[in-house]
Amino acid sequence: MATEVSDQAKVALLEKFGNAWNDHDIDVLMDCMADECEFFGSTGPHVNGSQFLGREKVREGYQWFLDNFPDGQWNDPQHFVNGDRGVSEWRFTATMPDGTSIEANGCDMFTFRDGKISVKDSYRKNRTTS
Repeated sequence: MATEVSDQAKVALLEKFGNAWNDHDIDVLMDCMADECEFFGSTGPHVNGSQFLGREKVREGYQWFLDNFPDGQWNDPQHFVNGDRGVSEWRFTATMPDGTSIEANGCDMFTFRDGKISVKDSYRKNRTTS
């Protein structure tokens, strides 16, 4: 039987999740995720970007991102929740491994299950140099 969780509690979960990204705390990130979870990154070979299916793969995907953007920050977050769906909007800033700076708006779309995040689907603007 599914656990009923208020929209306010889900917004608090998204705030905790966003803070964990900014703190680069993989354990807190995974604490926010459901046992059966999925992560779809902004870029990758699939129509929905990179696919990380299952808890172990999600952790690997998150860790890869944290390792490759050690100064990455998700700034000015805004969270919206309605039932079992949620959205976080943010401005991502980081330095790429080649030293290039990134600043781009983006959002994550979430699905919740039993008070945890079961799906994180990321979208980020792709800025060009000219």
